[in-house]
Amino acid sequence: MTAILFGLCCALLLVFAAFASFHDVPNAVAVPVRARAVTARIGVSLSALFNVLGLLLGVVTLPLVGDRWLQIPDSQTGLGILAATLLTVIAWEAVTWWWGMPSSATHALVGGLLGALWAASAVGLSDDMALAWDMVGAVWLPLLLGPVLAFVIGWLAVVPLVRVFRYASPQTVNRRARYALTLALSCISLAHGLFFGHRLLVLALMMFLGAGIGYDAGTLWLLCLPLAACLVLGTLGGGWRIAYTLGSRMVKVDPFRGAIAQVTTTLLAFGSGAITHEPHSASQLAASAMLGAGSNQRFNAVRVRTATRIVGTWLLTIPVCAVGAAVFFLALSPLL
Repeated sequence: MTAILFGLCCALLLVFAAFASFHDVPNAVAVPVRARAVTARIGVSLSALFNVLGLLLGVVTLPLVGDRWLQIPDSQTGLGILAATLLTVIAWEAVTWWWGMPSSATHALVGGLLGALWAASAVGLSDDMALAWDMVGAVWLPLLLGPVLAFVIGWLAVVPLVRVFRYASPQTVNRRARYALTLALSCISLAHGLFFGHRLLVLALMMFLGAGIGYDAGTLWLLCLPLAACLVLGTLGGGWRIAYTLGSRMVKVDPFRGAIAQVTTTLLAFGSGAITHEPHSASQLAASAMLGAGSNQRFNAVRVRTATRIVGTWLLTIPVCAVGAAVFFLALSPLL
């Protein structure tokens, strides 16, 4: 049974890598494409390239800034927990993509692991609920503060930059903003490949531990091949339903404010991941920064109804994924 669960987890991890990249690529490309900084094809191609570069960088930096909050029991039960979690996260990503709502794979992972760990404890297959509470203690504050900081910084940054460029022509401002958007697209994609790559690698190593399979540094590089292929495949898909929500339905921003939002997202993503080593949601950072920058202009650019639906989706993610993973694990438990 261990071999079957290990194979199932491998397949689900690859699907998760592809679908999460497909779901998250609008964070990087929606605003640059909307502002005509790049074409859609060039945007997703650049994003795919920098996602792969980020994943390769992630192999090198994993011992330094790996996601230590991601933990499951190193046993067959752990494989069941991981399978239930990944299945739930993939399903939630599919649902939110269909809705056109940006959502957080990190929040979905947290919710899924909480639900699956609780279910394992409830049926007597694990007594590691301490792992769940350790995870909650490690992630709740940065995941809560991230969107708030992104909104506030995005809003505040508009004020001094408007003064800096107040005598420049609109053509000059837009041209420079489009350069900044192209650079930010590459940086956000690099950050996604780096920090999401850490998560994928940690999950893969937990699968090896659960199956009792040894690994070394070379194993990480071998894992990069299928994971990189899935990242590219997902990124090239574009996730245009969500891109339309971010670029048009949620808020309308000019290239100048779009560049402010994207640079804010870049700085917070690298700051939280590389400097403080805290988990973050790139989807929430990108959407919140756009709302902040977009709301600081004379005309009413924010679509309140759409923004409310997005925040509602964020609030639902952890409880829905916790319930889903618990149900999936209970269905698997007779086989463990």
